[in-house]
Amino acid sequence: MLLPVIECRWNLTPGEARLWQRQLAAAVRLEALAAPPRLIAGADTSYNRGSNRVAGAVVVWDTAERRVVAQASAVVDTPFPYVPGLLAMREAPALMPAFAALAVMPDLLMFNGHGTAHPARCGLACHMGVVFDLPAVGVAQQRLCGRHEAVGQAVGDGAPVILDNDPVGVALRTRRRCNPVYASPGHRADLAAARAVTLETTYGHRLPAPLREAHRLANAVRRSFTPCKD
Repeated sequence: MLLPVIECRWNLTPGEARLWQRQLAAAVRLEALAAPPRLIAGADTSYNRGSNRVAGAVVVWDTAERRVVAQASAVVDTPFPYVPGLLAMREAPALMPAFAALAVMPDLLMFNGHGTAHPARCGLACHMGVVFDLPAVGVAQQRLCGRHEAVGQAVGDGAPVILDNDPVGVALRTRRRCNPVYASPGHRADLAAARAVTLETTYGHRLPAPLREAHRLANAVRRSFTPCKD
């Protein structure tokens, strides 16, 4: 069971949410990992456009055995609207009960989203990393802020994402002839850790295995509550 170490309130106005986001950003610690993580909890959400019902899914991936060793999901109705830069306020409430239902304690959290590579330097991976006080990284499929040079075509090539003259993430080639992904630290990890963990868990795919498995589970849960059309 994975429980928050700080109080979370999701019934906030956008203004209140931005204030809390700044407080969380100030609490983010960027540091090297003490050891390579064996158990990585991949987290993702799924919902229909225009709907406030969100499916959250978490899977624990064993990097030594290359398989899922635990998983949990939840469905939550969230009233928080879509606000650019505050997507965590819609997705985190569905992920919290899924994390709470886990039977295995992960070494690191990985989110389908951004960490510090975010306009406020506090994406979903930062939110959840600070809330649980665990190492966390974000791996997103699109750049949200900053700029970077062209990325080479070889697997492992990367270019730092620069925001206000600071490197906040890395555009990373994880598969040939595929667009790069954007990895960034969330909490208790650094840029080198975000890059290494991402590359070490892709296994020839574009996205890391923990996120691929979480994505499948989240979509399956969403389909279970989506009415079928005749």
